[in-house]
Amino acid sequence: MRKIVGWHTYRSNCPRQKQAGLTLPEVLVVIVIAGILVAISAPSWLGLQTNSALSVSQDEVFQAIRQAQLQAINTQQSWQVRFRDTGEQLEWSVGTSASSTSHWQPLLSTARIAPDETTLKRNADGAYFVEFNDKGNVTPPFGRLSLASQRGGKQRRCVFVSTLLGVLRKASDEACYR
Repeated sequence: MRKIVGWHTYRSNCPRQKQAGLTLPEVLVVIVIAGILVAISAPSWLGLQTNSALSVSQDEVFQAIRQAQLQAINTQQSWQVRFRDTGEQLEWSVGTSASSTSHWQPLLSTARIAPDETTLKRNADGAYFVEFNDKGNVTPPFGRLSLASQRGGKQRRCVFVSTLLGVLRKASDEACYR
């Protein structure tokens, strides 16, 4: 005599359960689409980073020039702000016109001076400078400091020193050439 076991032990007539998951072609299509999206967005992302770095450097240059102007007014003596490109980084210093030593401070490392587009005066050491008299007025000639990215590209940021009163303004890209 045969012993009858519960109905759940005999499942031979039941259909197999479906297994969830993706097939190899589906996975490959997803990877290809993701790769295309990354290839499209990467240049935009790099451009955004370059613009951001240049804007930060431009703000630092602007503040350094303003600091020299305020020091000239406060101490009632001539002050200079100097900028130099060491090849590795862009540096700036603020000091009296009579001081021969400078404490150089680095700017954001991805910025460099665009020498062909910079019209500020240069001293004997090759550093660009702006000089303010004891009243905070600029000693002519006027000019601009133009910044570019070390990565290359056409993006520019510049700071203009444009009047005897020491008026400063910032510009970017095409406005740097006007």
